[in-house]
Amino acid sequence: MSQIKALPLTQLEELGEALLDFSQMEDLVAWLDTNRSRITPTIQINAIES
Repeated sequence: MSQIKALPLTQLEELGEALLDFSQMEDLVAWLDTNRSRITPTIQINAIES
């Protein structure tokens, strides 16, 4: 859940669209794993700006 809360708006929108194709919880886990490299730098930048 914390991974989802940490997503920037653009990635939340992408996840929202991807959710329509998910049929099980593992699909969400796989999406988060695949997109983790895109998530981490954004979190670090936001932490520095705060």
